[in-house]
Amino acid sequence: MRKLCLALAAASLAACGGDWEAVSYETGDTTVVRTVAGSVWGQPATLVEKARVAPNPDDSAFAFDVVAALAVGGRGEVYVVDPETPAVRVYSKSAKYVRTIGGKGVGAGFYSLPNGVAVLPDGRVVVRDPRRSQLVVYSREGDYLERWPHPSGVYDPLPLMRDADGRLYTRTVYNPSDPREDWDRGFVRYSSDGTVQDTIPDPAIDFEPPAVAVETREGEEVRFAIPLTARAYWARGYHGEVIRAISDRYAIDVVRPDGSVVRIEREFEPAPATREERAALYRAIDRRARQIDYRWTWGGPVIPEVKPPFKGLFVDEDGRIWVRLHQPAEPVESAADESAAEGAETAWREPIVFDVFEPGGRYLGQVHAPSGFRTLPQPVIRGDMVWAVVAEAGELPNVVRFRIDH
Repeated sequence: MRKLCLALAAASLAACGGDWEAVSYETGDTTVVRTVAGSVWGQPATLVEKARVAPNPDDSAFAFDVVAALAVGGRGEVYVVDPETPAVRVYSKSAKYVRTIGGKGVGAGFYSLPNGVAVLPDGRVVVRDPRRSQLVVYSREGDYLERWPHPSGVYDPLPLMRDADGRLYTRTVYNPSDPREDWDRGFVRYSSDGTVQDTIPDPAIDFEPPAVAVETREGEEVRFAIPLTARAYWARGYHGEVIRAISDRYAIDVVRPDGSVVRIEREFEPAPATREERAALYRAIDRRARQIDYRWTWGGPVIPEVKPPFKGLFVDEDGRIWVRLHQPAEPVESAADESAAEGAETAWREPIVFDVFEPGGRYLGQVHAPSGFRTLPQPVIRGDMVWAVVAEAGELPNVVRFRIDH
């Protein structure tokens, strides 16, 4: 094994600008990079608010109710998709309203239920409207240009993604006539001129989370995944990589286009799950199962006393991998938001903390997000800039620009 610094075996630790220590070794076509201590940034980073777009019911330019997608243009402007209005609004880097692109209607340049947006390298804006089976293309100034076909009937929270070469990726289902649980999902890839290049299936991850089951009156089985147990995660990178992981251990595979793999590992202390948090999770599943069969009793695996290392991941526009860590949960007045303990209706919420890695395995450090920070829709992160939705439970969403302070 050898120590790594800046991904160069011969570099000294002083060159890292931090105290990151790692070991690396080869196993087949996989390079394992395991962080054993420290990080490049040293201390955990925070998100410092720099600008905020807040809803205002008295001003139609700031009256969004739901934010389904975000994108950021080359000048730092942010595009906000609200499918409820519906509207695609543009705000400056300083959160000043600029314009609304398109609108609800029938005909060229209009949409029905937008749920995705992307900005091409030349500044063109592409809005995904799956209800009308279209991608609507506008100029940087918001003028309608053309319409590209989109797979029909696909509604998915994954963003309309653009890669480093300006190609677009949107979700599709290969066998929509089959039952929903048997759907094969993937992506349609478009060139920057709207030509469909190919389809790419989702990565195959052979993993089934532990679950308990209840049978309906019709004899169908409904399964409830055991909370706080391992899950499978994956994401697409901006240079053709596929990032995949199973959270039974801290190991994340970065699969490159040539088939080689970088496995990112890190030593960690698992977060505990308190008796009260686990009891709330038990009650939530018990109540839902008994609504199906009042005679149901828990007969499956127990909810563990310690949590898996992470609970999600995504890739930013610089290719960095953001791994959301499981944390000790905190009691709060309301848990009706995405950061609440999974499956629980009672008040338990985990602080939002990320580990951030470069795709080659270099561990940059942790980022602590503020209360109300949402990971759906996926934040847009470029350099030290983070655009994300912030909303406390029961409040309308705000769109906030942060700076990563490390």
